[in-house]
Amino acid sequence: MFALTPSFDPYLEKFIENPNEVVEALANIHGSLTTQLIHEVMLASNSKTQHIGDYAPKNSLVAAWQCNITIFLREKLVALGWSMIDGKGGVAYILSPCKSHAIRVFSGNKYVGVKNGAVSNNTSKGKTLDNDIYSPKLSFEDNTQIWILLFYKENDVIRIELSQPKSFKRGKVVDWDIRIKLPDFRYNIPDQPLKKVEKVEVGTVPVRRKKA
Repeated sequence: MFALTPSFDPYLEKFIENPNEVVEALANIHGSLTTQLIHEVMLASNSKTQHIGDYAPKNSLVAAWQCNITIFLREKLVALGWSMIDGKGGVAYILSPCKSHAIRVFSGNKYVGVKNGAVSNNTSKGKTLDNDIYSPKLSFEDNTQIWILLFYKENDVIRIELSQPKSFKRGKVVDWDIRIKLPDFRYNIPDQPLKKVEKVEVGTVPVRRKKA
């Protein structure tokens, strides 16, 4: 059997990559969203993720990045008036003060940040995302627009984009209305984190003898 891949028409989506247009597009979502804020989120996530060791489960590095980006994005935006919304199955949104926009973080495929690429979420998602795209009023008070912050690790670079999903099928986003390419982030985590080796001195343990 062959794996089904989403049928994309990249020419119907708006891909924003010009730095000035990126700044404007983020401000149109909310004035508190800036490339500098996203960069600070990635810096904090990078620092936190470095503590993953060799005994962590396979693919845990990507999961850790997703978790930490979510944490620090929420931390930054809550301080600026945004609010957190948590749902079943680990769904974690950050909702704008005007309640018109909600952001969720996903790991993406190799086309993240690539113009005309068939970008999508890396792992399949369930009914919640389907509802949030097609019927956002089921989860939010108003007709909220859903945005997904996608990231993809390639060598020593993480590519990032903030994009608005349009269609969802079989666990994957298959079309997008707007894709905002954010600046690439260079990080310093090795693919195989180095072990911290401590020198252990071996010697004899003195034994106290009782006086006769």
